[in-house]
Formats: sequence, C-alpha cells, structure tokens
Amino acid sequence: MKNLFLLFLVIPVLYPAYSQPSASQDYENTLRNGLMGFEYRNSAERYKGNQYFNDWAKGDVNLENGGVISNIFLRYDKYMDEVLWLRETDFKTGVLPRGDINGFVIYNARKESMAEFVRQKIKLPYKEDSSVTFLQVLVKGNLELFAYRKVMQSANDYSLRDDTRYLVFFNGSSYFVGASKRLLLKVPAIDEVKMKAVLKSNQIRLDGTEYSLMRVIDLYNKTK
Repeated sequence: MKNLFLLFLVIPVLYPAYSQPSASQDYENTLRNGLMGFEYRNSAERYKGNQYFNDWAKGDVNLENGGVISNIFLRYDKYMDEVLWLRETDFKTGVLPRGDINGFVIYNARKESMAEFVRQKIKLPYKEDSSVTFLQVLVKGNLELFAYRKVMQSANDYSLRDDTRYLVFFNGSSYFVGASKRLLLKVPAIDEVKMKAVLKSNQIRLDGTEYSLMRVIDLYNKTK
C-alpha cells in the first residue's frame, strides 16, 4: 500500500483588529502548519469488529521536539497502532508520523483527560525484535502500569479479536503482567511480600479485569 504525503493546513484563528496573538499561539500555529502526515488507508475495513480505541475527540499531541499541538481531532487505530488526525479544513483523515510524536492525550466532552498515550520501545511476545509502539498510561508512580491496546485478525474468519496486554515499568525495565495474583507475583520488579500485604489489607481479589489491576498497582505505589 502506497501512502501519499499530505500537508495538513489549518485555518488560522481570526482575531479582532485590536488583538494580537501571543508568542505561544504563533508558535503553535507554526507547528500545525508544518506538520506532515500520511493519507489514511484503512487496511482493516473489511474485517468485523471495532479497530478504534475511541470516536473522534479533541486532544493534544506532544511532539518529539518538545512542542505541543492542542485542540485537534484525534483517533487511535488499534489495528495499525497509529494516531489519526481529522483535518478540519476538509475533514480528511491523515496518519501522524510516529517518529515525530512522543505521545498524545484525548479529552472527553467535559474537556477532561480521557486517555493518555506515550511512545515506548518494547519487546512484544510474538516478535523477535523490539518495536516502537503507543502505550496507554494507566497508573503513574514508582511502578507504572501501561496497556498495549491491540486488535488482531482472527485466524478463522475476517473478524478482529482483542489482544490487549499490560506492562509494568520499573527502573527502565518493562514486564508483561496479567490481572491475576499468580501472574502479578511473578514480576521481578514487584516485592512479593509487600504485594501480598496490599492484597490482604485491602481485601482485593484480582478478578482478571483491568480495573482490579489498576487498583492494586496504585495501592502498591502508595504503600510505604
């Protein structure tokens, strides 16, 4: 599949004659006007199932050079592991270059942060080499929890199956983890005695859900 380059042009905000844009606004407009993207081609359009993490929503993109492009329509494609941008000038969809992005934040209708993703290099179980991918931040702290949001093509038919995986990061190392006590205690970065104490004192039963895993990691970080 051959991608075509598109230059994403953004119509500048019009200001009254007596008002001048600030230096930060000028800088952000420059970033928007200089951002390049690939034309989006949906390679999973014939598959059944949802390949997207979210519907179109406003968000911010954190660039590799330290800049931030805010308040643009974003969508995350889990099948392709790509960040999509809806160009408001003509409502065409483009793919933002992975190498130019450190991460992105998606907001809900109340302008609250709904999800934060960061670019990370990890070793996936089914690949020999490390890969650069986007991970959703679930828990911050001494022990960080991330979700690798992925959908895969089913081996039996033209459908997509969820393949979400979880990782904990500690001192620069990452470990895949499952939402069960047995799998959690196998992680080298986790103090087994401390984790058992957290589970017992808070009467937590890891039931395989994402929420239970997030809760126990958060409590683990808060325990001295």
